[in-house]
Amino acid sequence: MCKKLIHLGCFDQPQDGWENYDITPHLFIARIPFLPYVLFKLKLINSLRYEQHKDRVFNKVKYMNLNKKLKFDDNTVDAYYSSHVFEHLYLKNVRNLLKEIYRTLKPGGILRTALPDLDKILSLYDEKNPNKVLDYLFENNDKSNYKNYHKWMYTKYSFLNELEKAGFDKNKINISEYNISSYDIFKDMDNRQYISFYIEAKK
Repeated sequence: MCKKLIHLGCFDQPQDGWENYDITPHLFIARIPFLPYVLFKLKLINSLRYEQHKDRVFNKVKYMNLNKKLKFDDNTVDAYYSSHVFEHLYLKNVRNLLKEIYRTLKPGGILRTALPDLDKILSLYDEKNPNKVLDYLFENNDKSNYKNYHKWMYTKYSFLNELEKAGFDKNKINISEYNISSYDIFKDMDNRQYISFYIEAKK
């Protein structure tokens, strides 16, 4: 029986065997013939994005707004994965999303998530040049990139608390490591190793 595996906020990293979701406009651009080529020639997308379109990367991605109720029925999803997604949502929306993830996971289902680690970021602080920390914290030094601004940040322990509030049992929540998991389905999915923390929560 096929497992229902949901990859939230995949952007340009869709995974085989997973249902990949994002809100990026590239998934709409990919569905209009020749539009990526036109945008590239007009210098509205860069060469990397154009190559990804030629490779049909974004054709593997479906649209989902994570600020709204998840479309899945109760107890139907085997696993969720997300990497550097929740920090782009306001805290209220993250709390609602975690409740939705808990609702839709099957008993025994798993959420694995990677997030920028506020503790690691703050350890980089230099009072003579705070820009590096500020870039990590806000990711908003370019007004044209508004949708990617950070709305909230977490330590591994503060996010663990949010998972508990959403209904997860604290005894079934584990702080993990980069590309280390008890579940083969998450093999080689992690990225941004040096600034992230990783958590797995089981329903």
